[in-house]
Amino acid sequence: MNVRFRRSYIYVFIVALVILLNTSHGGEAAGSTCSVVTCAYLPVVYNPIPVRVSAIIKRVTYEDTFLFSGEVMATTDRPVYEVIVEVRVYDLGGNLLGTCLSSPVLAATLPGQSNPFECGINIPYVSSTYEAFLSHWSLESVQVYRPVTAVITDTEDTPLYGTWVYVEARNDEIEPLADVHAVVWSLYQDWGITPRSIAECLAPGETVAFDEFVYGAYSNTIKVVAQGVLSPCTP
Repeated sequence: MNVRFRRSYIYVFIVALVILLNTSHGGEAAGSTCSVVTCAYLPVVYNPIPVRVSAIIKRVTYEDTFLFSGEVMATTDRPVYEVIVEVRVYDLGGNLLGTCLSSPVLAATLPGQSNPFECGINIPYVSSTYEAFLSHWSLESVQVYRPVTAVITDTEDTPLYGTWVYVEARNDEIEPLADVHAVVWSLYQDWGITPRSIAECLAPGETVAFDEFVYGAYSNTIKVVAQGVLSPCTP
């Protein structure tokens, strides 16, 4: 009896399994609604923004202007171009007081390099909050940009005025770089973060030295970055 019962149980189990499999495949082939478990295999598509606002501070002038100094950085290993930062200021009730748009001072936001920007909003001073976000960017450019190694070699603080900054920039690429620009800045400097041309052409391994005066900032807050266009040129 035990053997017969065991065999009968096995036969019933096999028949039930075959019916279950046929029903499942037949339902899917007919396009019927699948169960929650079988429908849980949709791919997750995530496209992160390739650049972010990495720092920003707010100041107020006597002309009732909110001044914003900030920096953006690439979040991937690709250069980012045509970046536009939008800053919005709200009162404590959440009402929008004003907005401003700004582009970083260097043409390309390269991986591993900060790229500074400035933005101003003319509104009367009130207690407020603000936010900054990316409103536009592009991963395409006609020109190919490469970083130039830039190092601050010395600084000279001038009390109440600012700091002299001495920099050396070197092309560590294996090809020449044209139209080389650098920017020396501090988020705490007086208004006016601007890039400067430091070389029309920089050969591989070539170094160029320059100095810059940063108004209203001290040496421990100052940064420097440089970049050039990958293009045939004659130093």
